[in-house]
Amino acid sequence: MFWILLGAGLLLFGVIMLVLANKHDWDDFLGLIFAVIGCIIFALSLIFIPIYRNDVYVSIQKHEVIRQTVIAARDQGDITQFERISLTEDVIDANKRLTHMQYYAGHPWFKLYYPEEVLDVELIR
Repeated sequence: MFWILLGAGLLLFGVIMLVLANKHDWDDFLGLIFAVIGCIIFALSLIFIPIYRNDVYVSIQKHEVIRQTVIAARDQGDITQFERISLTEDVIDANKRLTHMQYYAGHPWFKLYYPEEVLDVELIR
C-alpha cells in the first residue's frame, strides 16, 4: 500500500506541476520527471501484488510439506541424528518464513500483498 500511495502521490504531484508549468510558462521538465517516476512506481507496485501473493501461496504449500514430513518422521521414530538435524533446520526456516509473512499480513501498509490465509497457518512444533 505504501508504494501504491507513493507512486500515486508522485504521479499526481507531477501532473499538478505540468499544469502549473503550462499556465505560468515554466519549464515543465521537473513535472514530467515526477509524473514518469510516479507512474513507474505505481505500475510496478500493482504488478507485484499478484506475483508476491502467488509466492506466499507457494510458501504456505512448502510449509505444509515440511509439516507432513515432520509428522511422518515422528511416526516412523527411526531417523538418524543427521536426518533429525536436517529436519530441524528445515522447520526453523519454515517457521521463520511463516512468522515473517504473518507479521506483514497483519501490517496495515503491506497486507495488500499477503493473503489472509497465511494468518491461519500454524507454526510447526
